[in-house]
Amino acid sequence: MVDTSTTEGGKVSSRFYIVRPEEVISWNERLSKLHGLTYDQLLQLISPNEMAVEFAARYGLISNSMKCKRCGQMMLLWSRNGLDGLQWRCMHVVTKQERRNGRKRNYCSSLSIRHGSIFHGHHLSIADITEFMYLWAQNYKLHEIRLHTHFSSEMSVAWADYMRQIASGFVEASQTPIGGPGIVVEIGRLILYKTRIGEQHPYLIGMVERETENCIIIAIENYTTERLKEKVLQWVLRGTILISDEGTYVDGLNQLDYPIFITETYMERAHFEGYIREFLFRRTFRNGGEFAGIILWAPLLHVP
Repeated sequence: MVDTSTTEGGKVSSRFYIVRPEEVISWNERLSKLHGLTYDQLLQLISPNEMAVEFAARYGLISNSMKCKRCGQMMLLWSRNGLDGLQWRCMHVVTKQERRNGRKRNYCSSLSIRHGSIFHGHHLSIADITEFMYLWAQNYKLHEIRLHTHFSSEMSVAWADYMRQIASGFVEASQTPIGGPGIVVEIGRLILYKTRIGEQHPYLIGMVERETENCIIIAIENYTTERLKEKVLQWVLRGTILISDEGTYVDGLNQLDYPIFITETYMERAHFEGYIREFLFRRTFRNGGEFAGIILWAPLLHVP
């Protein structure tokens, strides 16, 4: 952690920060800083876990500073027992009235350094989770990842699912309409990952340009024919030649003014499953940039 001494002359105490503010890597620089990072280099950055906390703050995975939710003042880093060894604590003096109202603590409030981050609520070290993110980005199998980390089988499946959601979120945030006069686009309904019992996921529509392999994925909540037609009109340019499986055609494509050819459902679905699982995310951040892409987009796409 940074030096915890208080400075003179009106300067802010460094205890307000995990790393010095000037050490925080700007969003625009994060890709280049992490591009081509090797596994051994990562381990040097996140071992021991105290360094992993600094790494997370430096790259925006956790907040480098925190304001008190009760009084608005800057909170201080405070040593504590636990996975991270630190917490945020506001030392604003508790009033006598608050004490009379039953408040027992002599400080204003406290928060985990994970508050609002992708690590919040998980009982694994920041080093372990960061290592998992790296190995997943490098396409390691889950059983291989478990050999390197303290993830259980159930936890590794859940985090792999979360990584796919980040990747899919990036794709949705960055994609643009495809197709055009005379361009062939294959379109079909697909499922990227299995749902848990009783859990509902949106339908996912995959669209791939045959010549360029440009691809987009569209999530449709509460799937209906009208919503499918709206999404196709929004994302597929006029004049495009559509190739669809029979099920998607019957679901609403037959009501649109596009030239459409029908293929056998099982052939088309297999093509999409094989292609979409690679994700545009991996295609965008390939050649050593996959982990950098995860680090770049995870804080933006995470919903606390």
